[in-house]
Amino acid sequence: MGENKFISLGEYINKNLVIPAYQRGYIWSKQDKDHVTKLIDDLIDAYNKKQTKFMQAVTVYEEGDEVNIVDGQQRTVTFYLLLAYLNNDNNTNLTSLKYKIREESNDFLSGIKDFFKENKDTNNYEDETSKDIYFFKKSINIFKNHNELNQLDKETFKGYILKNVKFLYVPIAKEHVKTTFTMMNGNKAQMRSDELIKAEMLRLISTNESNVVVNRARVAKEWERWITWWNQKKVKDIFHIKNNNSNDKLKELIVLLFNDNGKSQNIQGIDLFFLFKSQYLQDKNNALNTFNKLRKLQKKFEDIYNEPVKYNKAGFILSSNSNFDVLSYIINNYKDDSKIDNLYYLSAVNHYYQQYKEDIKEIEENIDFYDYCQKRLNEASYNNHDDKNAIISFLLLLNINIDNQLNRKFNFNIINNNSIEHIFPQSNFKNNDENSDKNTITSDIGHSIGNLVLLYGKDNSSFSNCDFEDKKNKLFNYSGEEFFKHSIHLLDTVKEFSNSKWDFDDIKQRKIYILNFFKNNYEERIDNINKFKNINDFVNNNEG
Repeated sequence: MGENKFISLGEYINKNLVIPAYQRGYIWSKQDKDHVTKLIDDLIDAYNKKQTKFMQAVTVYEEGDEVNIVDGQQRTVTFYLLLAYLNNDNNTNLTSLKYKIREESNDFLSGIKDFFKENKDTNNYEDETSKDIYFFKKSINIFKNHNELNQLDKETFKGYILKNVKFLYVPIAKEHVKTTFTMMNGNKAQMRSDELIKAEMLRLISTNESNVVVNRARVAKEWERWITWWNQKKVKDIFHIKNNNSNDKLKELIVLLFNDNGKSQNIQGIDLFFLFKSQYLQDKNNALNTFNKLRKLQKKFEDIYNEPVKYNKAGFILSSNSNFDVLSYIINNYKDDSKIDNLYYLSAVNHYYQQYKEDIKEIEENIDFYDYCQKRLNEASYNNHDDKNAIISFLLLLNINIDNQLNRKFNFNIINNNSIEHIFPQSNFKNNDENSDKNTITSDIGHSIGNLVLLYGKDNSSFSNCDFEDKKNKLFNYSGEEFFKHSIHLLDTVKEFSNSKWDFDDIKQRKIYILNFFKNNYEERIDNINKFKNINDFVNNNEG
């Protein structure tokens, strides 16, 4: 192990630099999204002032002729790409940086000279599925579009940074790598538990001479594909994966994988990496077995996501209750249509459960939960605050079921941006009067579920108190930029606005239709409805 010393960028970049398997990819966080531009600005400022530019330390461990980067990967890769961009005469050694396990990234870096020589396009970086290459190209795109940089003589500027950019070079012993990495990065770039798990899995898989390269490359490539898949917004939304609790979600998935009963356990305060390592990464065979279990779990999620009806039912259930036990039940039973359907329909009446518990104390008769829900739906009113969540759930269910019949994915954007719309406008309701004609639309009938449909929130405000024909025209003649978020995708809503008129009889018929929908789908599940009453009881106690 050598001593700490200052070295130039030229000395540093000519070493045989290696980015180890445990390192995260070349990714910018939200906090440092402009770090490439800032680095160029700072370098140009120092260049103009003829100053030496001192950078943060790079911490490494040396192993034979390889220099493994412990801290400083982002800076190293950015400088490597910048030098390649400035390298007009190709006389700078740019073949000495490699990733330990990322083949696609290595291929890109090893071909960087030809990339610039052939002037390949970088504007398409958003199409990249590899996270490393996405940010490689994004950085290069910044170089290409930096006006001040491109006004400089590239060869002169390259010579300046090779000589005058200095790093404190800090070599450490290999056995101190993990402790040093965690300590030095702290909150800035601390390795997530999933990254440590991946690194340890790759290390174990590489401990045997046979098929080391094949196994390691296969595992690394598939892991990266999983991460890319889970980073899609639609995937996060449907499975309710939030960035701010991704580590908790990972803990849940591990429990889901390895608990025989598939139920949650107390994992608060547990170091996930050491929990995982002690139980599931003990040796090479154990690591490969764990990887295969992870692969099977990933396939379950992808099967649900890729099949429209399963996607729709899982999305609706999780929009009502996304806790771990519910997710676990869906994953463990997603091929059993009967079990999933029971949970799917129970989710729509979940909003009534708390009210049922309170109301049952106040009434003398012992009403079943099924009968209670049917009665509440029949009497549901837009004016009753306690009814609104249940009304929205049933209207969602009506729309989703039509998409299920068409084998079409439902657009769940509406979950966080919905509103209830009166088909016949409130402004035209008549007063409740004993002398009113029986076909008069009063507030009682007008606020009932027979006169209500679901809309996106912004559409509700534009419909305002328009009459039926005006609302119909607004719905069917929409051509806004955010068409995919428009209520035209709500097929139950579209069905009702497709009528040539809307009056008392239409409201009455729609209410009958909804009550029959309830009866047809819930009567056959009456035992489950009355026994379990809510989602949590169902998934925790249902055995069949």
